[in-house]
Amino acid sequence: MRAYPQPCVGNTLHCLWAKKTGPANIQTSYRFQNFLIDRDLRVLVVQAEMLKITAEGISFTLPEHCEAIRLGKVRRYACQEISVELIQNGMVFPGVLQDFSTMWFRVLLTAEPPQTFQWINSDSPVYVIFTHKSEVIYSGECTIIRQTQEKRERTFVLEYTRSQIQRSKPDRFKNAGYVLTPQPSIVFNHPLTGKMTSMELEELSSSWFAAVEYHDNSTLFPGLVIPELNLEITPDFSVKCKTQVISEAIYESDEKKTVNWRTVVLDMDVREQVKLSSLLERVADRKSYVCGKVDLDTLLSFFFSAGSVYPDKYVSMQPHKERFKETYEKLYIESPAIARHFIHQDKGIIQGHVSMLRFYENTWMIHHHAAVGSNTAGIAVLKQIGRYINDYRCLYSSHMDFLICYFRPDNRFPKRAFGGFTRALDDLKGCSMDPFAYLNFHFKSHVSPQDVN
Repeated sequence: MRAYPQPCVGNTLHCLWAKKTGPANIQTSYRFQNFLIDRDLRVLVVQAEMLKITAEGISFTLPEHCEAIRLGKVRRYACQEISVELIQNGMVFPGVLQDFSTMWFRVLLTAEPPQTFQWINSDSPVYVIFTHKSEVIYSGECTIIRQTQEKRERTFVLEYTRSQIQRSKPDRFKNAGYVLTPQPSIVFNHPLTGKMTSMELEELSSSWFAAVEYHDNSTLFPGLVIPELNLEITPDFSVKCKTQVISEAIYESDEKKTVNWRTVVLDMDVREQVKLSSLLERVADRKSYVCGKVDLDTLLSFFFSAGSVYPDKYVSMQPHKERFKETYEKLYIESPAIARHFIHQDKGIIQGHVSMLRFYENTWMIHHHAAVGSNTAGIAVLKQIGRYINDYRCLYSSHMDFLICYFRPDNRFPKRAFGGFTRALDDLKGCSMDPFAYLNFHFKSHVSPQDVN
């Protein structure tokens, strides 16, 4: 029977039953042998002298010594409010998760008539689903190790069968991971225990990261979903995301065995994407900036020098110059969720630029690709935006199912880069290049949009 120890002074210990209402006739129904204290990987077996036992609790006289027994290779953790479904051959058995480790877990299942536990073939694999407040935390194939023999409620111990899972296409995780100094960490409330957990990060990328912990105290396993995790770069700078553990790698050294968990990002708010991408781009290239604040006069001067704003265009813009500057201020200073810009800059001088705008519900438009001097900066910003697209296009929050861009047919670089890609792909369902026309529509200063409509 489970009990909670009360504050103890001297050699007398009083415990209260975990269940507020104790069993009837407890004095005659039970015989005391010893009590156990869970100490992570060990259990303390205490051969105490019972003083009294009631429906509320039990009291002991403590001995001077007790016996410590090692339980296993890895620590077990008690769980809170985790529902379980065990599925085999179309039969579903509900239950609760009692405890888990990084290697196996224990569940208490219920057989609802006409179900019986004889329907479960313990020699065949089963499929198990963990949920917390209707959110799936884990699902996967498992093997039954042992079970008790009760008829209505039965305890099962099961083992995970997969050391890694396949999430999305492998090419999404080929991007380089970076080792940062100082070393970041991850902080999250564990989805199974509810306790705050912290680990060191060994590698960090835009779409995955690798965290490390000691094997005997490990708390993760492949397939586990972490609904809310903070990548903590410093106490004042962190990135929030939803992640899933996809693989493990165990390392042994003279000190202690450790386990490296490869974890993939499932979703991340667009503003969090900018924070992480900006950090990693600066690590990869100190001249690369993602959505950094830009002086508008410097930016417009760059567009003139790069030829993005040519005389005919400026003539049409000039009467509305202030409104254009207001729009650019919203895009480049306020950095809204619908806009991204990538800049290659050296000692305060902008050398390359490209932007993205969420043009339709699930479509982003690439525009204003420009560079001055050699093509190095122009190619650098294309690589920046390419990495961003590849890393975040699979996330729901990105709303990035399609990409579009536009350029003048007489502009040789985009015609060769974007047009060359279209021709090389040779698949109109994947990418097409279509001619469009535009015209300048001149509004009179006294005409309102309602009048135009």
